[in-house]
Amino acid sequence: MSTTEESTTVARTFYEAYNGGDLQGAFDTYISQDLINHTNGGAMNRELWMQSDIAAKAAMPDQTMAILSQAADGDKVFTHWILQGTHTGGTRESAKQQGAEHIPARGIREWIEAHASPGHAVPVATFDTRVVSPRLPGSAAKKAMKRLVALGFRPIVKPETFGVHGYAGPVADGELERAQCWGTELAGLASRS
Repeated sequence: MSTTEESTTVARTFYEAYNGGDLQGAFDTYISQDLINHTNGGAMNRELWMQSDIAAKAAMPDQTMAILSQAADGDKVFTHWILQGTHTGGTRESAKQQGAEHIPARGIREWIEAHASPGHAVPVATFDTRVVSPRLPGSAAKKAMKRLVALGFRPIVKPETFGVHGYAGPVADGELERAQCWGTELAGLASRS
């Protein structure tokens, strides 16, 4: 077996172990201790990557990574995959299970549902945070904006998402600066509304 074939087999075996549910074992067997994962424009070490994926697996117990294609050159392997799964619970319950000390009694959905139509087009903006790896589908900011528009609010910017490493953070590289720029833009737009 050539180095390229061996490398492709190792990568595929990692995803098979990963799908088997033993994320810790998959990382211990296949992922180097000094790995830096450059995903979605950020960089995270092995521990942050593993904790992020363990938290995602807890939120989507049926998640699987389906390999769509692979290409290799020596010991370098590119794997094109898709993550599939069903989010099974409320984020407040997940936060509680992960040790959060303060959990609000209601979330954004309940807050929006408690509001009546403003009677005129009040400007509004929404944002959310999302783990950078694995990249999960959906956007709380977009869903919140849709509900607000249905009530009669007027978006002044598109919903925005800011990346974090793992559910407890830290904020991904460059995201604080991007959030500050967004906030400055938002303040300018709001002052003209």
